[in-house]
Amino acid sequence: MSRVKPSWPVFAILLSAALARAQTSAPAATQPASDSPAAIAMADLFAQADPTTAKVQQHAVLQAAGNDLAKLKAAIASDTAYEKLPPGWVRKTVAVTGRGKKAELEYLFRVPAGYDPAKSWPVLLAFHGQGGNGEMAGKTMAAMLGPAADRFILVAPTLAATVQFYDASPLQEQTCLAPLAYVRTHLNVDDDRIYLTGYSLGGHQTWHQATMYPRLFAAAVPMAGVPWFEGTPFTNVSYLENLEHLPLWSVWGELDHVNPKSPGNVGYCRMAADRFKELKNETFVGTEVAGGGHGDCWPKMADFLKFLEDKKRKLPTRFQHNFHMAHHSRGYWLEATSFAWTPMDLSKAVSVSVSTKDPKAAQDAAQKVVDGKMFQLSGAIDADANTITIKGVGIRTARLYLIDGMMDLSKPVTIEFLGHKWKGKLAASPECVLKNYAATRDQTQLIVNEVSLDAGGRATTKYK
Repeated sequence: MSRVKPSWPVFAILLSAALARAQTSAPAATQPASDSPAAIAMADLFAQADPTTAKVQQHAVLQAAGNDLAKLKAAIASDTAYEKLPPGWVRKTVAVTGRGKKAELEYLFRVPAGYDPAKSWPVLLAFHGQGGNGEMAGKTMAAMLGPAADRFILVAPTLAATVQFYDASPLQEQTCLAPLAYVRTHLNVDDDRIYLTGYSLGGHQTWHQATMYPRLFAAAVPMAGVPWFEGTPFTNVSYLENLEHLPLWSVWGELDHVNPKSPGNVGYCRMAADRFKELKNETFVGTEVAGGGHGDCWPKMADFLKFLEDKKRKLPTRFQHNFHMAHHSRGYWLEATSFAWTPMDLSKAVSVSVSTKDPKAAQDAAQKVVDGKMFQLSGAIDADANTITIKGVGIRTARLYLIDGMMDLSKPVTIEFLGHKWKGKLAASPECVLKNYAATRDQTQLIVNEVSLDAGGRATTKYK
């Protein structure tokens, strides 16, 4: 953990209505880079309102490719039939749901000057602070970056809640996930370079999204924020193993606390830094701003850009994923599908009986109860032995997402799941590749098959 003096003053940016004017005209789509039948059919697929349900167009793509994986991959690699958009801000709304609740979400994204849908572009998601909105966050980030803003597609959502308070609920997770899904399928995004940042409440959100969905991102920079999850404060350091492979730079102020009886932002960030040290995490960077308060947590922009641009999303050959609730059950290329006990609903108060009046002892007791309900899912790939080893705590069944190039499919693959071994051939499925690509438009990590695993040692492929 480093300590620096404040180098950036807090500043405000006046937002003009003319600058914020949203584009409303319907954009045109580009033509596919290739004139192969499969590429043309692919362009037609993504011209549909929802490519994931466009069964006729999906079938046409597979038929045009002769159901041949190599031809399908070539069509995906040449897929540049994205919308032609002029530079500037685009305003969108989307209905989102989470745990039975609904909300209307507004977000903006900025098309950079010189945007060319024939090449891929990195994405920077910027989250606003308390009382703010996506327009403020996006325009502030664009102004801070200056000319460097045109290196990125900027995405700036407004928190989907009637009260501007971050509670890490599934509904509020969609504040990030829904706009990101739209941008990935409508603009040519470099899926290896999707970054997160945010200030204050937006810093909390950055921590949360990076920790629960590390497979989506290349790096994260929370500023003046803390690890904030459902179950806080009992879960602040419970999931940090998830960040082993995701570079995260946290910037907080030495004086950032408002209640002497609470650790405050500085206390929780120090706890996280200590936990990362225990885990021997080599991707975490912690910067405490000496003498800095809540408004002094801005990194130097040159350092900020370097931290982002040196990072790319990687597929780990080993990982551990911790979670309490079923909607967080996927870690990279594994997903838990059933459990040994009922997942804990941390949106509700945790009741713990303790025989002490000491607040610290009570906190530790509650922490122990919550962590006792933790699920753990871990995987390790031995490429030389063509073996995947999967372990878990509280896991009964799981799904393996077989990523292109992850294993040598010309040879038998050995899967060890919860101590049981299965060995056999696994085939890559063009249908699987296309269905997953239709959902994410991710060219960098193609899913070639899905394998269901149970405690009896059985492995069943979804696609033949």
